Amino acid sequence: MADSITNLISIDYRASKIFSGYEYSRKTLQPYKGSLILLMIDTSIQTKNFFYNKSKRYNIPLCETSLKDDLGKALGKPSLAVIVCTDASFAKAIAEKLTKEIW
Repeated sequence: MADSITNLISIDYRASKIFSGYEYSRKTLQPYKGSLILLMIDTSIQTKNFFYNKSKRYNIPLCETSLKDDLGKALGKPSLAVIVCTDASFAKAIAEKLTKEIW
């Protein structure tokens, strides 16, 4: 994951606009209807299926990226499988950076 993306995620996290981990992310989707779901490549199939279904149900963009340990380091945690961004402007910026990184 590029440094610019991890910087955006860590800023968003400090602003309390990111919910990390399976349980917090799952609980966040219903009341807040998050703006972006970031799912790590090495996440279990059951977790991927759950968040893909939630993404379709609530019409929230979902991106798969990086490894759990990379995201965990960015947020000062051991490893994370999923995060949900609730701020629309940060979500848009992260999604744009991810698409530029792919191309």
